[in-house]
Amino acid sequence: MRFTTISTVPLLFLVLLGSLLLPANLFAEPVPRVRWSGEGFDHIQVSLEGEDGLMDRCLNSGFTLHYRFTLQLCEKSSFWFDTCNDERQVRHSMSVDPLSESYSMESDRYGDVEGPQTTIINDAEEARYQYGQLQKLPLSFLVDENESVQYGEDSYVSVRVISHCEGEVNKTLSRISSFLTLGLVRISGFNTGWVDFVLIQVPPTVLEETE
Repeated sequence: MRFTTISTVPLLFLVLLGSLLLPANLFAEPVPRVRWSGEGFDHIQVSLEGEDGLMDRCLNSGFTLHYRFTLQLCEKSSFWFDTCNDERQVRHSMSVDPLSESYSMESDRYGDVEGPQTTIINDAEEARYQYGQLQKLPLSFLVDENESVQYGEDSYVSVRVISHCEGEVNKTLSRISSFLTLGLVRISGFNTGWVDFVLIQVPPTVLEETE
């Protein structure tokens, strides 16, 4: 009788991949909220409120979680479509160091003069909170002097956040699933869709969401 030896490594990986492919919407998906940051009415804070069903599964699998914040400054119009400036993006990525159990978070504002900013956070809850935040984002990031929409009483901020989980595997494991391409795993997460917030100059609070 011949016995076939099966490596447990691909099997374990398939179990791991299967857990990642469970629908993220089994949990409540995050919703973006916009608040004034400080009292000068020149900075805003974007927060994701609600549980991200993919976050723990992605990080615990040793992969990297990515958030893409897309923002626009828009102005109400009496015509069919509102007028909006070009989209701005802020991208977050986070991974866990299994040895130190610390969280490495990188934040990058696309189009500004600064490069990506990396922060190391040792507390899991604090890392999860900070990851879903854009703190003290200047309104000037959303507009320049050559664009048609300037900040005013008819303007509003439109926000969308998209997530995905990404990681690399070795060549042996990359052959065992059609979900893998060139050793790269990429799993889509949530997409909040566009959410609009009217910029009302009131004390720091959640800005009024438009219908």
